[in-house]
Amino acid sequence: MIELFEQAKAQILLLPDIVQIWMRWLNIVFLLSIMFIKNHTAARWALVAYIACFPVGFLIYYFTKDINLLGVPHVLFWGPLLIYIYKKEFNNSQLNLKSTYGVWVVLLSLTILISLVFDVRSIYNFMVR
Repeated sequence: MIELFEQAKAQILLLPDIVQIWMRWLNIVFLLSIMFIKNHTAARWALVAYIACFPVGFLIYYFTKDINLLGVPHVLFWGPLLIYIYKKEFNNSQLNLKSTYGVWVVLLSLTILISLVFDVRSIYNFMVR
C-alpha cells in the first residue's frame, strides 16, 4: 500500500510546477468549506464531494497506475456539485457576493469549472492513447 502511494507521489512530482500549485489551490479552496459548514448546506456538500474523491481516486489509481485518471472522481462528484451550487446559491437572491461566503462560493465554483475542463481533457487524452 505504501509503495502505491509512493508511486503516485512520484508521478505527481513529475507534473509541471503550475499543476502542483493548482492542486494545492484545489485543496485550500475545498478545505475552506469547513469555515461555512455550520450555516451553509453547499459548504457541507463541497466537503463531502472533496472527501469522496479520495477513495474513488485511490481505486482508479490502484487499477490503472495512471495519475491522469484522478480527474474521473472530480467529474463524478464535482460536476454535480457545481450544478447544485449554481442552482442553490447563484439563484438565491440572498447570496451576498461581497461576503466571505459569497467570495468563497465564487472561488470554489470557478476552481471546479477550471478543474473539470482539465480533468475532461486528461481523461480524453488517456482514452485516445
